[in-house]
Amino acid sequence: MTCFWDGILKGLSNEDFNRVFNINKPNNRGLVKLLIDNNSKETKNITWNGDIFTNKQIEENYEHIKNFDINSIKKGYLCSVCDPFLILISKLFNVNINHRYCGHLMKYRVTNPIKTLNFSSNTGHFTCL
Repeated sequence: MTCFWDGILKGLSNEDFNRVFNINKPNNRGLVKLLIDNNSKETKNITWNGDIFTNKQIEENYEHIKNFDINSIKKGYLCSVCDPFLILISKLFNVNINHRYCGHLMKYRVTNPIKTLNFSSNTGHFTCL
């Protein structure tokens, strides 16, 4: 089950990866490695549903990604309501993200976004809209 990573890759274009990392769009494993390698505590410019992250939240998000087991990607990923990977993707790619989680809209926002990505998930599936 790689629906989370598949959804992210569907939402991001080859141009997005070229613009930010000067690479072609990777596969799932390459995406996860890229995110882990570019993990950052500098996410203060990101808001979630209008809220600014506390230092404790930023540290927890950083640790979540830092400690993520890349070998687990085929076992599924339990995307959370306020997900560290979506925060990092928003920051790295300078994109807004709308994530409809179990019917509730979660908004990840940056200043002057390049574009907006739209995702939907429930307790068992994640998809790009």
